[in-house]
Amino acid sequence: MTIASVVLNTKTYTFASDQGGIISWQETSGGIPTGFSQLTMALRTPNKPGSPYRLDMRLGVPVVATSDSTCACTGAVLRHEDARIIVEIPDSGTTAERTDVGLRLKDLLANTQVQAALATLVRPN
Repeated sequence: MTIASVVLNTKTYTFASDQGGIISWQETSGGIPTGFSQLTMALRTPNKPGSPYRLDMRLGVPVVATSDSTCACTGAVLRHEDARIIVEIPDSGTTAERTDVGLRLKDLLANTQVQAALATLVRPN
């Protein structure tokens, strides 16, 4: 099975591994390994009757120093931006219902209020 690359905001994440049910991709365009961005996805099946499936997606974007300074050397991680989305999916749900939730999530993340809150760290009024 071939795992396709994922493009997020013009950055291409290429398949890196599939270990223990966790698929990971890596974006390496910065050229500095400490600055490689990671994307992971896992779909967990219910562990008991009535429990939901759990889709867990994580995005890690390190910010690294691009030149030497008195504070950090080139490639040193300055900070890390992380995002995590967890979707719990009842096994009794229909494909149409799951598709609807996926489209709502897509629109939620593209919403101008959400984007503004992420950019400015100010909640919508």
